Amino acid sequence: MWRRTPGIRSLQTRVSELEDIIEQSKDDYFQLIENHLAILANDKLKISDTERVSVYKFEEGAFVMLGRYSKNPEYCKRGRGRYPANEGIIAKAWQNGEAFVANLPDPRTEEERYLDEMKNTFGINKSTARNFKMKSRCYYGFAIENAEQQRIAVVIIESVNPGGLVKDEIKRTLVNGEAKAIGNFLKKMRRLEPSPSLAKREGY
Repeated sequence: MWRRTPGIRSLQTRVSELEDIIEQSKDDYFQLIENHLAILANDKLKISDTERVSVYKFEEGAFVMLGRYSKNPEYCKRGRGRYPANEGIIAKAWQNGEAFVANLPDPRTEEERYLDEMKNTFGINKSTARNFKMKSRCYYGFAIENAEQQRIAVVIIESVNPGGLVKDEIKRTLVNGEAKAIGNFLKKMRRLEPSPSLAKREGY
């Protein structure tokens, strides 16, 4: 038995190395998604420090965040990770293909009205909305489809400024190639795609 020990140790080392590679690949997945969103945000949408863009995939009965980008470090922070299938503008865009809200109440001066709107319009409970890192007042959501025209993800662009997003311009950018580019990117990245549990653990 002692003669097998070096071989076993070598195998254990190799297994450990492979596990490290797999974990790094999953880390790379999140970084690559964010890099792609940075290009979309800066080169295509021209968003400012008051906006951000996020991508969510529907899986196992909930939406899982795959990536997020904002020039503003505070708004770029990861959120809840998993989002209920029946809540928020994510759900509305998933169900209807797109969704837009131009002007929500100011959460700084009309917090209760803002929280009521989140509850009544989006089904988000007040305690959750109160803890948002970014209390946006303008949202646009667009469903991403694959080549078979099946919805696979949702991209959300949001702004803390009322009327901060021009819906028609964003939609034109997405329809004229960017939505397809995101869909193709997600397809190519599928082999590196982390499980929902890992995404949650990573804070997505």
